[in-house]
Amino acid sequence: MIVRITQLTDPAHSPPGARLAWLAAGADGRPLGTAFLRLPADGKVADLELRVHPAERRAGVGTRLLDAVAAAATDLDLSGLLTEPVQENSEADAFYQARSLRRVLALTYTRLPLNEAGTIAPAAAIAPAAAIGPAAAIAPAAAIGPAATTAPPAAIAPPATTASPAATAPPAAAPNPATATPTGAASTPSPTAPTTTVSGPAVDGYRLVHWEGTVPDELAETFARSRRAMDDMPMDDAGYTPQPWDVARLHAIAEAVAKRNEILCTTAAVAPNGEIAGFTELVVPADGQGDGQHYGTGVLPEHRSRGLARWMKTEAIALARVRFPTLAGLLADTADSNTAMRRINDELGYRPVYRSYLYQLDLSPPVSPPA
Repeated sequence: MIVRITQLTDPAHSPPGARLAWLAAGADGRPLGTAFLRLPADGKVADLELRVHPAERRAGVGTRLLDAVAAAATDLDLSGLLTEPVQENSEADAFYQARSLRRVLALTYTRLPLNEAGTIAPAAAIAPAAAIGPAAAIAPAAAIGPAATTAPPAAIAPPATTASPAATAPPAAAPNPATATPTGAASTPSPTAPTTTVSGPAVDGYRLVHWEGTVPDELAETFARSRRAMDDMPMDDAGYTPQPWDVARLHAIAEAVAKRNEILCTTAAVAPNGEIAGFTELVVPADGQGDGQHYGTGVLPEHRSRGLARWMKTEAIALARVRFPTLAGLLADTADSNTAMRRINDELGYRPVYRSYLYQLDLSPPVSPPA
């Protein structure tokens, strides 16, 4: 098969770094596959997304795309390419192993059913979501960025299942994203007034806040500062470098989720000094159907070992039950080595669904021409 690889200009330039794109096409011009390379703002390892149409697999298309991306990354003086999570025993799993990429991180995907007996029961009193506050204690979940699909992202898979873009659901009316409601007296839940249930023990001196969509302006700076809670998440052998956070990046992520017709729900824990100490994020289809996807839970090191992570996640689950009564379940992906978050998920009723792996291609530095 004749395969032509063309590097494209990607208009989607958003924080933290630029993205390069490639298209694989047949001799007749039909598209066969795509590759994207997200350049890091910091560090030397870039994120790779590789897709080949199912009908065109096992014909060398994926290899040609991988070779093109690796050559460009080497010219940019990068040291490695880090794949998206690929499901165990999938075609993508076999593809990367056959091309001698290193398996650097194992993830277990779990699910909490919301409409079955035996899951967390909401408390009788429903109170408005508490004001600002970072996510709970313990260590952050090991998710590599957002993942809002119910099926595992496969490296050699069609664009319908990816680790970053989520499934597209029909839009639905969402609450005002610019409001964070402080804890108050019990009230009746309303689609335009996010509420949560008090279903877990509160942590002395801290309060919770919840918002949907873009972070409210008054919380933006402290929320950006709190994102370093994810910097030490377990990444095992992956060449991962934490990327810088600022308000612009927070806005870009919220806008990307909204464009996919999904709702980004954030519950944060606020410390006595008014700073966000931790947060947990959940992405839900705008129509409230199907499964929601946890994006991550993190607590700043100086606020850990207080029970914040479990408190925040418990509240986020209870809020999702009230805000999205027809939601079927919640999905989470956690590094196998993240024992703290795995324990919390187990206690909250999450059960394993499948495992996935991240692979890394280590690049040799470019050879300089002789002097």
